[in-house]
Amino acid sequence: GLSREGRIVSQVPVYQWQFPADTAPLAEALKRVLAGTIDVAVFTTGVQIEHFLDFAGRAQQREAVLDRLRQLFIASIGPTCSEALRECGVNPALEPSHPKMGILVREAALAYAQTHGSEGLLK
Repeated sequence: GLSREGRIVSQVPVYQWQFPADTAPLAEALKRVLAGTIDVAVFTTGVQIEHFLDFAGRAQQREAVLDRLRQLFIASIGPTCSEALRECGVNPALEPSHPKMGILVREAALAYAQTHGSEGLLK
């Protein structure tokens, strides 16, 4: 439905603990974060930030991506994930009222819209 509305939709696998064999999505995310075309990042586990920063480091972009992440609206699934983000120097703007994916996405979208004046973000 979001794609039909002209929105960019990225599929992100959740709850994977190993470094992904297919790094194309990481490469795309890195490119987009560095280009400034991403406004919101949602993390569902601390290992996601570790993998992303590891991947950025392999591309000699760790500090650049950290600088950019600090400018984004960061949503974290819960306290453990938020702790991992903070340990990397990234402060989450939001933890949902309940640690469930749907609630996280909805509350992040609402909070971002409220703080950035993005009317029509959710219908």
